[in-house]
Amino acid sequence: MVDQHVQPNVVTFTVIIDDFFKNGKIDKANELLELMVKRGVNPDIVTYTTLIDGLCLIDKIDVARELFVSMTNNGCRHNDFCYNIMIGWYCKKQNINEAMSLYREMISKGVVPNVITYNILLSGIFRVGKIGLAKKMFFEMRCNDIMPDECTYNSFIDGLCKNGCVVEAMELLDNFKKEKFILSIRSYNCLIDGLCKIGRLKIALKFFHELPQEGL
Repeated sequence: MVDQHVQPNVVTFTVIIDDFFKNGKIDKANELLELMVKRGVNPDIVTYTTLIDGLCLIDKIDVARELFVSMTNNGCRHNDFCYNIMIGWYCKKQNINEAMSLYREMISKGVVPNVITYNILLSGIFRVGKIGLAKKMFFEMRCNDIMPDECTYNSFIDGLCKNGCVVEAMELLDNFKKEKFILSIRSYNCLIDGLCKIGRLKIALKFFHELPQEGL
């Protein structure tokens, strides 16, 4: 490419860096980043999020957090996408305190959380069994005029069922239906599975036979 007098730009570098990370070639990714800077090609928000995600992928979340903090010194402002990446990895590591800290930080800096932010947090919070916090986050979500999507409903119903709150999950599903939310088969699968696990087979069958009425 360079031999043909075509200079790689930030997109070119970012794509190759991403590929190096995905193939475990960490040293190559770092070398390319250094070359990128030497050639005067400044990393943009996509480059940084690619690096952050790649570092987390190889279990270097602390290094990724340092890069996340330092990127603003190089003229890249944090946005909802890069916050979601970091929050998502902390949730995967079941470090909900750090995930919540970043959520509060993004709000304080004027970065508006989106439905993806809340879905990531809800999934992570339910995974560690903090039902009260999950309910609080769902309430905050609605107060901030963020409309839940299919992933939100599924995460909430599945999270309640897996934490032994199957009856509450049933009530929530009924509320979602009353509010005209379109529920997918996955929402019902989560509930039916939860009911079967606690021995409520008659109710599970009732929901199963109602599926055609719901267009499922």
